[in-house]
Amino acid sequence: NAAIKANLALAADPKSKLSKFIHVNDRMMQPDPLIIKVRKNLSPQSYFRFVWDTLGFFLLLYYTISIPFYMAFFFGEKIDLYYRFIVLDFIMDAYWILDIICKLFLFSFQIEATAALCKDGEQIRKKYFNSGYFTIDCVASMPLELFMLVPGVHREAVFFFRAIHLLRVSQLFNYWTSVGTHLSKKFNFFVGRSSSLLLKAGMAYMIANHLFACIYFSIHRYAERNEEFTYVIEDGFATYNEETHQHN
Repeated sequence: NAAIKANLALAADPKSKLSKFIHVNDRMMQPDPLIIKVRKNLSPQSYFRFVWDTLGFFLLLYYTISIPFYMAFFFGEKIDLYYRFIVLDFIMDAYWILDIICKLFLFSFQIEATAALCKDGEQIRKKYFNSGYFTIDCVASMPLELFMLVPGVHREAVFFFRAIHLLRVSQLFNYWTSVGTHLSKKFNFFVGRSSSLLLKAGMAYMIANHLFACIYFSIHRYAERNEEFTYVIEDGFATYNEETHQHN
């Protein structure tokens, strides 16, 4: 370090030979490239990242609840209603495409050992690849809904094509942690570790309960379609057609 400091001092001296090879002043006056400025502004402490991560958390929660619900309970006129607003789901899907791009090229990160902000593009991509989520994000962003354009594909199949987005739900609690970090650093709103774990457990319980309810009804709807007696029929919420040998 002492040698580097001495050499920089010599390079700054116009009388030294070193200054003819290393132009310290010119280098220091050069502005940062635009991409570096963007990465600085999109640091983990920025308000943009707070809004972005918070939006990601709620979108993941929406996927977790809506997709299984649509697969289990949407049919008939409800499918017609869904197709009227399907563009909203596509807009949400576009968020995740932009998220991949940002994580590959724009989202700088703090180095844990030094707390310094890393703005190097290669290191940003390396961190994303090593996290293990790059492949999941890419697969979960595949637009399988385009298969609905194939003639003969049933309208209800759109919900099964959209099920691929559930792969990304594994990151739900990662986003929860990110939002909690933003709240503590920006607004001094701290959630204790025990309280955070309790909230996570409650959320996991509600999600699991929701998923099992959708699966339970899906068994009646798909696996027992030709059964004359199911729990839904016995409870009076469906009827069995003797001519088609299917319930409704």
